[in-house]
Amino acid sequence: MGARMAGTVQVSVDGPVATVTLDNEAKRNSIDLPMCAALTGAARAIAGDGTLGAVILRGAGERAFCAGGDFDAMTAGDIAAAMRAMDAALDEAMAALARIEIPIVAAVHGACFGAGVQAMLAADIRLAAADARFGIPAAALGIVYPLPAIAEMLRTAGPGLTAHFLLGGAPIDAATALARGWVSQVVPKPDLDGEAAALARRIADGPRAAARAYKTIIRGLAEGRAPSDLRAIQQRAHESPEMAERLAAVAAKRAKR
Repeated sequence: MGARMAGTVQVSVDGPVATVTLDNEAKRNSIDLPMCAALTGAARAIAGDGTLGAVILRGAGERAFCAGGDFDAMTAGDIAAAMRAMDAALDEAMAALARIEIPIVAAVHGACFGAGVQAMLAADIRLAAADARFGIPAAALGIVYPLPAIAEMLRTAGPGLTAHFLLGGAPIDAATALARGWVSQVVPKPDLDGEAAALARRIADGPRAAARAYKTIIRGLAEGRAPSDLRAIQQRAHESPEMAERLAAVAAKRAKR
């Protein structure tokens, strides 16, 4: 993968699982414009790799998943212009993550603020370490969160939690995030990477056509699409050679009993 550089996005591949690491430890993995571009490129490369079955999204170091957008980048020169540039770059990166058809597992530890919440919400399954904290500090500074991110917060957290964050509420801890359904599991911090890796590997080793179908169907139904609009996705998965092979293997085992 080449030399490791700070302030970037690292991608590693272990068999059918790709791991994307936000790597800017000096600034608690805050995202600047070059990192947005790197994340967009990484997501597009993963989306085009048919050998992969799952993705892990994580932050480097011990302190944070992602502390948000890089404050220095957002306040350099003309602040309004800098904010527009950051919003556009983040929107592009999040859209690229959303176009990945295989499941994404977020492994969240420490601070998950602002743009980190955006990145976390791009994942299909979100695991949190016990030390994770979630919030939108930008709201208290008069910054209006990107509209696609607000829509995703409403979809995943509902209007109550969204209003809590965007109207100046204090951050929430991992236990509260679990109770609100924002994460599906809280684990001890030392276990987080191992749990995420095991889950991603189970997904990648499972029936991939079904996994892609489930991802699309779950998101579609959550966004209000009618079940009839998604029926063709279910049918295509049922027509995959993979399903036929797995069912035939089960039938062969049953016949030997």
